[in-house]
Amino acid sequence: MKGLATRPGSRVLSGVVIVGLALMVSACNDAPPPAEPPEPQSMPMTEPPADQPDTGPAERIAVQDLAERLEIPAETIEVRSARAVTWPDGAIGCPQPDGMYTQALVEGLQIVLAANDQEFHYHAGGGREPFLCPEERRQMPIGPGRAQPQ
Repeated sequence: MKGLATRPGSRVLSGVVIVGLALMVSACNDAPPPAEPPEPQSMPMTEPPADQPDTGPAERIAVQDLAERLEIPAETIEVRSARAVTWPDGAIGCPQPDGMYTQALVEGLQIVLAANDQEFHYHAGGGREPFLCPEERRQMPIGPGRAQPQ
């Protein structure tokens, strides 16, 4: 029985292929290790529940506004609650005396802040940024919000 290599150059060709494969494998081992992924940024706010929108941007606007009004550092203001709500009309739960408002439900936010041993209520909705609503004009929302406000 004859050997497997029947052609004179087949042994040389096999050797070249094996050496080439060995070089390719060793080149892969010389590659630098992949870069370490960056450490995740710490987020001061928790993720909202699945049925609530992210209120973080609105909270920050409300906190900054209150800090400027009270002339205190924003870090001293506590966010007691921030939730999506449905307002009964275009007054967004804070009607002006003799004001006229659209008579349609408005998706929005209700944010309650605390500072200097007092609570401050901010309302938002209908494309309007959070604004401070004084107690004498404050109305309650008619229910939880169904969609993230714009």
